[in-house]
Amino acid sequence: MTEAQRFRFERTYLTTQELADRYGVSIRTINNWASSYEKHAVGVRIKRLGRGGGRVYYPDIVQVYDQAIALTRTEHGLTFEDALVRLYTHEDNPHDVLPALVMLQELREGMDLLHEHLAALRAEVRDLRALVAGSSPPLP
Repeated sequence: MTEAQRFRFERTYLTTQELADRYGVSIRTINNWASSYEKHAVGVRIKRLGRGGGRVYYPDIVQVYDQAIALTRTEHGLTFEDALVRLYTHEDNPHDVLPALVMLQELREGMDLLHEHLAALRAEVRDLRALVAGSSPPLP
């Protein structure tokens, strides 16, 4: 198992379906929430899994969702989007989570790139070892 495969195998995120099950709502609702989240958490994008894959939700994003859901359940008529706005703009909120979320997202993207480059370098080393050993490298 390569490092990139191990990284994906030991996942630390929830899928859209898992999040829908967690909150008892439809996948469509989760996707709408994701759009609201990306709209209000400027600079934060929810990562998509592979080409055409669904969104994946890391623990920090799930924590914000949990807080927003808790607000909607305690205040009648408050929408998920309204709760997000309140979480990000409330004057009494001493913890501004947005800069930390932006930084975490950038770190995640950087780690993903590093894992991809590491996998490519390992493949090159493997091919070079095969070449040195006298066998031809595998064809792509």
